[in-house]
Amino acid sequence: MTAVAPRSGGGGAAGSHNRGGRDGQYGGNGGGIVFIQAGGAITISGKVRATGSVGGNGYRASDQPMGGGGGGAGGSVLLKARDGVVVSGGQLEVAGASGGAMMNWGGCNPGGQGGGGGAGRFQTLSF
Repeated sequence: MTAVAPRSGGGGAAGSHNRGGRDGQYGGNGGGIVFIQAGGAITISGKVRATGSVGGNGYRASDQPMGGGGGGAGGSVLLKARDGVVVSGGQLEVAGASGGAMMNWGGCNPGGQGGGGGAGRFQTLSF
């Protein structure tokens, strides 16, 4: 099996929309790309994150509820070091975010919750 390096960040999510032409809530941004390369070792003692952001919550638009926006997908983290990678009291996180909350109002059908974003990718390589 050949290791494949992450090459892109996570995708952003879609917002909601209805047939009446009203814009719904925004989708969350996707996680970015973190690429760190070192000629020696990499020691992580803080946070390294490539996470998506939460979609906007649904809201009441005039006479009907609007659904929540989808959550952004997780990003990519690639750590490449000649002498290895050590996580010492630090945190590595690649994760998708949750979708925005649904909106329920009156006798209308509720605007649904946005879907969650994908997990993201993490990889360490030695050279």
